[in-house]
Amino acid sequence: MLDIIAMILIVVEENLPFGMLWTPMSDLFYALMFWFIFLLVAYCLVFCFMWVTWERVLRSQWRKVYLMFDLCCRSL
Repeated sequence: MLDIIAMILIVVEENLPFGMLWTPMSDLFYALMFWFIFLLVAYCLVFCFMWVTWERVLRSQWRKVYLMFDLCCRSL
């Protein structure tokens, strides 16, 4: 996914008119491109770590349910 977005930005940059590549507008384009990619990577990492934490919580809850079910079945 990140590769696709990076390639789209590169294609946009390559297809800019030559006169626009060496203007203050290009500096703005590069700055916005940098912040866009930086925030996108940060967003992906944050939600990745949130999922890892959530998965640990779910795993511990399922372990408790499994043990409770096992104890209930043994008592029958």
